Amino acid sequence: MSERAERDPRLDRWRENIAEELRMYMAAKRLTNAQAARAMGMKEAAFSRRLNGYVSFTSEELLFLADWMNRNIDEIMAAAKRGDMTNPCLLHSESSTAGRVGIWARRGYELASRIYGQRPNDPLDGAVRAA
Repeated sequence: MSERAERDPRLDRWRENIAEELRMYMAAKRLTNAQAARAMGMKEAAFSRRLNGYVSFTSEELLFLADWMNRNIDEIMAAAKRGDMTNPCLLHSESSTAGRVGIWARRGYELASRIYGQRPNDPLDGAVRAA
């Protein structure tokens, strides 16, 4: 009998975060599972399993959904690591205005992280949280 490798829990968290991002966007745009499943050429039950985080979307499916939703694939993929970020600006309510602000805050934070790198002990980080 072969020993089964232990699954990395990050994979499950990333899959669930992507599914949550897609569900929130679809709800905001009033897109239905049936519409998305039909556009992707799959049964609604199969799409629902993916959208509920039980099954991972393939990279091709995510690219297709991003195109169908008229979104940038980077926005969807950034959702995978959303829980790993510590910037308080990324936490926002679900209202449409706050959602837009959160999206732009996340993009700015990611761009700054790429340019300047992660700063583990940023003195402003604690000050912003306290405010």
